[in-house]
Amino acid sequence: ANPEKQEILSRIPEINNIAYRELAPSYYEAQKKFAETYVEEKYRIAGGIYTTLSANKYSHDGSDKMSYHIDSGDLPEGLTTIANFHHGDVDGCYFVLPRYGVAIARGDGDVLLADSSEVHGVYDIEDMGISMNCVCYCDTRLATLGVRGKPEKLIGKGAPKVEIGSLGEFLQ
Repeated sequence: ANPEKQEILSRIPEINNIAYRELAPSYYEAQKKFAETYVEEKYRIAGGIYTTLSANKYSHDGSDKMSYHIDSGDLPEGLTTIANFHHGDVDGCYFVLPRYGVAIARGDGDVLLADSSEVHGVYDIEDMGISMNCVCYCDTRLATLGVRGKPEKLIGKGAPKVEIGSLGEFLQ
């Protein structure tokens, strides 16, 4: 764990929220309601509407793209927000939604909102710069409260042992 980096990264959702509230207020409100109702505050980044932050880095010398995929666990009534930061010259590195035949250029400081249940990927970076993207979303698998929540299940040596009866005992 790196507390300094965690502190910096925990500020990114605040930036994403500005774009989210402005561009998609009904999705924002639905995600906020879900997070506040079903996800304990300790599982939300800075107590906000996101549970997960994924930092992705694309460069000519490293990972230059992301294959097409559909994210799992994301809140269906919410959106994924992606803050983009560039270092140096960045060309390519488009966010691609093949179903719609679009490739979206993302500039330094841009925030993209997307439905992560759609097939998506990132096209090759073509310049020598670096594109860093911070993806924030609400993962439903972290819900522990109310009807959409599930209890925490401890595993391993620290988990309490639970007595399980036999079928014979059940039938008696």
